[in-house]
Amino acid sequence: MKKIIFAAIAAIVCLAACKQSALSFEGKVVDATMNTLVIANDGGEITINISDADPTKVEGVLLGDIVKVTYNQVPAGGENFINVVESLVVTAPSYYRVIAGSWLAKGVNDADFYGFTLAEDGSAKSINNLTFRAKEWVLDGEELVLTGEADSTGTVVSRTVVYKIDRLDADSLILSNKETGAVEWACGRESE
Repeated sequence: MKKIIFAAIAAIVCLAACKQSALSFEGKVVDATMNTLVIANDGGEITINISDADPTKVEGVLLGDIVKVTYNQVPAGGENFINVVESLVVTAPSYYRVIAGSWLAKGVNDADFYGFTLAEDGSAKSINNLTFRAKEWVLDGEELVLTGEADSTGTVVSRTVVYKIDRLDADSLILSNKETGAVEWACGRESE
């Protein structure tokens, strides 16, 4: 009987000692599927399985979000492991989360303003800009790509403009020329 009790206690101690503590990783979401996230930082990247994640412990994520993930490694046969998410927190949102809306810049005098509206569905509309009529927008990393029509001496032509995002937060958007680095738009969010 003492041997059975000793064996049971030894098994419990072994299980407790063998149980792996959760690991953590912080980085940018660079790829996502229905069941996995690929998160990368300067030290490398990790693929996390989110298929059975508890929705109360895992925030919705977008490409470009900076996240901190806590995960466990689960044996997957042989020497292979699957990284299964335990919790995930967005520590810095991607540009997609804050860029949609109307952005305005001052014109020649304080009463004039111009800019554009970026809708969540990827459509765009120019505000008080007769030379370029924005139609669509997309983010490419840290660049804003606007596609539309330009009116050049009475001739309408399709045009795509790529801006580097120098700053983007809830209230301000600063875009510069990708080649020259010169600021072309210093906008504030239009209040609703």
